[in-house]
Amino acid sequence: MNQLSTRGFDKELERRLGEVARERDISLSKAGILLLRKGAGLDTTNRDTNVVGESLDELIGC
Repeated sequence: MNQLSTRGFDKELERRLGEVARERDISLSKAGILLLRKGAGLDTTNRDTNVVGESLDELIGC
């Protein structure tokens, strides 16, 4: 596994990372990875196939 150091977290992001870590009982590092994957569109674990969501965006020009 590769390492990546990040700096410059603002208070809001630091708070949210802590919340996610506590809610899921995981480390801050794992919470950061989880949020990075979600933000990058790589998180597919919570996709609900019964929700239209963004599936029609291409049809309306988004």
